Amino acid sequence: MKWAPDQENFLKREQTKALFQKILTPWKLGQKKWNFNHNPLFLDFLVGDKDYECTPWGSPSYSVLGWQKPCYLLNEGHYKTFDD
Repeated sequence: MKWAPDQENFLKREQTKALFQKILTPWKLGQKKWNFNHNPLFLDFLVGDKDYECTPWGSPSYSVLGWQKPCYLLNEGHYKTFDD
């Protein structure tokens, strides 16, 4: 199931890694002195240097759709209640 009807305007994982490698490589090499407010582990994930296993309910999230199912990055859907 695709959540957004216009998938061609969303980057795929490999495109995302290439984009962030292009953006962050000068910073990692010390050529740029930008300050980032993100966790370095997340920046490593963006460029493809790290891959993390899903942690069920590591970051519970609630929206108008309900409670995000565990491993929300996999986009598995929502529950009506947290207990579900």
